[in-house]
Amino acid sequence: MKTILKLLKAEPVLSIAGFLAALSCFFITPDKEYINYCNFEVLGILLCLMLVVAGFTQCGLFDCLQAKISCIVNIPRQCRGLFNKRPTG
Repeated sequence: MKTILKLLKAEPVLSIAGFLAALSCFFITPDKEYINYCNFEVLGILLCLMLVVAGFTQCGLFDCLQAKISCIVNIPRQCRGLFNKRPTG
């Protein structure tokens, strides 16, 4: 139970989205047509895009592009650091 409460506190957006999704089931009951609401072609394209971006990020392509672009447009060195911040966690 403590693990679930810890997760709910750590991920408020996920918690609220899950609660609202469960709440919506009382107003619109799921049926066999529910699966047709999802556009799996678009979801597949988005998944592929996210995987490609994650791969490019991991191999450092975006860092390299940022450095080259900042040299081309002559951004001062102190401003260049703003683009290199990576989320921690």
